[in-house]
Amino acid sequence: MSSAIDKFLNLLPNQLGLGPHSTRLVIEAQGAMRYKLWASAIILSATIVDVIRHEESIYDFDSINEIDEFSGDMGYIESSGYDYLTMAERKKLAWLRSMRNQLVHYEGAIEGMLGRPSDDGYLHTQADKAASAILPIMLRD
Repeated sequence: MSSAIDKFLNLLPNQLGLGPHSTRLVIEAQGAMRYKLWASAIILSATIVDVIRHEESIYDFDSINEIDEFSGDMGYIESSGYDYLTMAERKKLAWLRSMRNQLVHYEGAIEGMLGRPSDDGYLHTQADKAASAILPIMLRD
């Protein structure tokens, strides 16, 4: 397996300081990657980005029972609370969102979903890019 996927598989979700929903999705994404369900891994990776953003905006993780008011549009990368990321890291997240949207919002045939023998290899490469895109969020201080 590739290095980004290996790094993602070696994460200990319960030790990442994430909320309960995103922790569960990390576990699910790891399972998808272990079982080579590349499209699912990409979709879950993009979903994790959104869920972490929402969880961090409504929970005070020092006191999980206190819920802050969340209002406003999620926006995405520029206004998402990921301002600690570099521009290159933000571009990877924008790519990930686009890739996820291509997979789940069918608007015609796309690479990796054409029923070709090469689809698995292509989606594996994209899943590695997805893991690379979300690792900075998982490994933040």
